[in-house]
Amino acid sequence: RVESLLCRIARQSNFILPSPSVTQRAHQLAPEGIPLNLEPESVFFIDGPVAVLDFQSLYPSVIIAYNYCYSTLLGRLSCLLEG
Repeated sequence: RVESLLCRIARQSNFILPSPSVTQRAHQLAPEGIPLNLEPESVFFIDGPVAVLDFQSLYPSVIIAYNYCYSTLLGRLSCLLEG
């Protein structure tokens, strides 16, 4: 779904996204990344109502258990260790 959305946005902006061949995909490195985990702030809100969102029905349990999300990916581990 994300790739489809990116393709539509790219097409509207006159960009063409590359499509790797089977050989190129076979030589790609395995995905590796460091997630950005943020701890929630513990605060008592008295100014108004608080919305509670139920993400259980939106994401698979693996994504919830390990806090995986493409938006919090910090990059490859090897790049981080190099400096």
